[in-house]
Amino acid sequence: MLEVGMALKTDKVWTPATVELLKRLWEEGLSAAQISSQIPGSTRNSIIGKRHRLGLPTHKQAPSQNPLRIRAKRERVMPEFKPQIVLSPPEAPQGEGIPFMKANSSTCRSVEGYEVNSKGHTLALFCSNPKSLEASFCAFHQNIYYRKDGR
Repeated sequence: MLEVGMALKTDKVWTPATVELLKRLWEEGLSAAQISSQIPGSTRNSIIGKRHRLGLPTHKQAPSQNPLRIRAKRERVMPEFKPQIVLSPPEAPQGEGIPFMKANSSTCRSVEGYEVNSKGHTLALFCSNPKSLEASFCAFHQNIYYRKDGR
């Protein structure tokens, strides 16, 4: 029975004969798995470890049958610029901001300011203007937050 601190003893000992066999098979180009099948009691990992400790060179890998496809560098295509036609400048928000709990899916998501409630918590106030259907902001804030060149 094993006690704490005892190392496991194995029957496998690297004899000079097995070391010479390992060196010869390695120089012939056999893999670690192939060599381990010819040396009784050894594993692929034990062969790799012993090869490393002996300082034997690694095998040069032959080119694979299916080399990785090298993709040609694609040209970066910039999206077309679609200028927005603005007939009149958008209106600035009117009135005071509304608290989050009073905002709905049709109100602008821009934070206009902050207020402190009766419990001392700071609450964000949102713009009260209606937002456009495809955006999260009203036209005024959309012009502030988004670049005009479409990026």
